[in-house]
Amino acid sequence: RVDLLDDSAEPEERAKALKSLGTACALAGSYDEGEIVLRRALHMNEEVLGPNHSETIDSLACIATLLHTKGDLEGAEPMFRQALETSERVLGPDDTNTLAALSNMALLLHEKGDTEGAELMYRRALERSERVLGPDHPYTLTNLGNLANLLGVKGDLEDAELMYRRALEARERVLGLDHPNTLASIQNLALFLLRKGDYDNADVLYRQIKERKRVG
Repeated sequence: RVDLLDDSAEPEERAKALKSLGTACALAGSYDEGEIVLRRALHMNEEVLGPNHSETIDSLACIATLLHTKGDLEGAEPMFRQALETSERVLGPDDTNTLAALSNMALLLHEKGDTEGAELMYRRALERSERVLGPDHPYTLTNLGNLANLLGVKGDLEDAELMYRRALEARERVLGLDHPNTLASIQNLALFLLRKGDYDNADVLYRQIKERKRVG
């Protein structure tokens, strides 16, 4: 355990401890305090390890996530972009940290209403996760669901339904019919069909959810 008041502690260890403390503050809803602490950790990492170190990139991502969570989308975007660009350049486009940065950027753009930018990021994240992690990996399926949701918002209903069904079929095959994530996929597809006006098929899916929960 590192004493943050102990100046004799190694700077790298103090920065890690600060990052942990800042993250804990954010999780507790103390965003202002968490941001102050995380920025101290970032500054320390930049000075000691340099801007291209993985710890520095992670510190950037932590601040961006905090800002996003508290609704400061304008403040979060440049930090997410910096984390993504540095991660792609230093860690490589297929590194799991880079994949996470892509998804974070896509979610932010989606929330800001930049559907074109979000779709580009979602498709990049999906292509890479399918290739690196496999088509049935939970991360890949999450990207599928996010892209499906965006396409539905954009009105690209055919492609959206295809993505929802791909995610559902994979979860049924990998996790089983009664797994909570499978049931969540059924509900997502049912909600989409309901919004689309396909009431009969939506009703069939809702009945499936009810039956599987009863049996499970």
